[in-house]
Amino acid sequence: DIISLVAFDRDIDCVRKGKNEIGSDLQAVFRISQVRILSPVAYWNIPIVGQYLDGAGWAVKRLEASFSDLVKENESSPDISEAKTFLSKVISLSKSNNSDNRMSHKRLIGNLMTMFAAGSETTHVTICSSLWEIATDTTGLQDELAAEALAVEDFGGAGLDEITNSLPRLRSLVYEVLRIKGPSPFLGLQNMQELELSGTVLPPHTFFFFPWRYISTLDDADPSRLIPLGPNNASRKDFCARRWLTEEEEGSKNVSVQQPTHKNGWRPFGVGMRVCPGRDLAEIEMLVIIASILRKFEISLEENHAPMKLVTRFTESPNIDIRLMLKPREA
Repeated sequence: DIISLVAFDRDIDCVRKGKNEIGSDLQAVFRISQVRILSPVAYWNIPIVGQYLDGAGWAVKRLEASFSDLVKENESSPDISEAKTFLSKVISLSKSNNSDNRMSHKRLIGNLMTMFAAGSETTHVTICSSLWEIATDTTGLQDELAAEALAVEDFGGAGLDEITNSLPRLRSLVYEVLRIKGPSPFLGLQNMQELELSGTVLPPHTFFFFPWRYISTLDDADPSRLIPLGPNNASRKDFCARRWLTEEEEGSKNVSVQQPTHKNGWRPFGVGMRVCPGRDLAEIEMLVIIASILRKFEISLEENHAPMKLVTRFTESPNIDIRLMLKPREA
């Protein structure tokens, strides 16, 4: 819902309706993508019928039609240059005189589908895992996060910088969830040039996995690129919601948060030219949604809730629905 509002100024209202055709088609594409990734045979390349053998072709066609209608609707808007959505800005750039910004209709639709799909899956998995950690914590984490969120005056009218800088504890939790319990424990890579790796020469266009989650748990890497142990001196193999916090002054209760980068062993959303373009939107979404819940409610798990574990689908995600009890927070 949030991504569609920001990107297209369209509320698809999944929260109340529960289901939406775009969401259902995206789930089908995610499910089939995992099958294709692990398939020993590229059956989808069979001429004419390949894309439809697993049903993906139909779902993709419906998604392309939906996003094509959105693009055409925005392109015909007389005030497109004044609009502030992601889609309107991309269309305005495509219509500019700068040839570097021009984008074909098909490519524009592909970029919108990628943004919507990638942002929806990764953001919701991280929020779900974060809420699980808060609800099951026994160290006072929820009280700390709630006090931090409540300390932000005029939360609804606060700017993005104010929200980000005012929530170091919540940011530390989100960063650790992304590291240990996030949606992507590895990256799939392909080298375009010959690459030598640990004495092995990989020819161009070699596919390989980069297991960055596992690497982030190691203690024997370059000392300048090790994950911090945090104020609790927690093992890198363990989950620690306070790992990324640092005291501003020794003995002070004021804390700041370390920004994960490739220099300290791990960076969410990638780096360089292929960094996720929606990383800032994703982070502010997570902070605002979780902080908004904690400002109004105390959360706990439903009675006799089943244990949750992460399972590999298109991303790593909870194997069950997380059912929370929300108790209005006393003023």
